[in-house]
Amino acid sequence: MRKDSATQAANILHFIGLFNKMCAGIATTILTEPRVRKRAILMEKFIDVAVELHALNNFHMVMSFISAFAQASINRLKFTFEKISDAHQ
Repeated sequence: MRKDSATQAANILHFIGLFNKMCAGIATTILTEPRVRKRAILMEKFIDVAVELHALNNFHMVMSFISAFAQASINRLKFTFEKISDAHQ
């Protein structure tokens, strides 16, 4: 990274930080729940939020939700994915 990129591209760096924090926050929230059914409910709520963000044309945050769900630690939760309702699949 160039030395002056923080001043020349401050907004871009802010968006990158926001994206990373949102991904980490979603993954952490899901993974800290010990019960499978509660995790599934959380994931359904996050899916609902992502759908609403898409309806608002906020594609940057939609991609952060997709990236959070694509993380390996979330993808390994096969029992949780089995509990998600068909409407959210």
